[in-house]
Amino acid sequence: MRGASPEFLFFLGTILIFLGVFVVFLGFLPVNRAEGVGVILIGPFPIIFQGEINPIIFLAIMFILAFIVIVTIIGVMRRFVHFKSEE
Repeated sequence: MRGASPEFLFFLGTILIFLGVFVVFLGFLPVNRAEGVGVILIGPFPIIFQGEINPIIFLAIMFILAFIVIVTIIGVMRRFVHFKSEE
């Protein structure tokens, strides 16, 4: 049994990223705000924040983290494909 094709996984990942960004924007709609606590897990590294955070700063941090993760994954995949093609 074969796994999913790389094209399908790329498409699925892209859709999930856009869906996540959409959900984040929905969270910033003007409503009665309450202070709270949040935890973001990126691998073994937790990012914990408390209280009200400026939405622009939060989006900038999430964009930078997502960009770093995506570039790292692309770099690892390119090396893996290059390694497999030499065999």
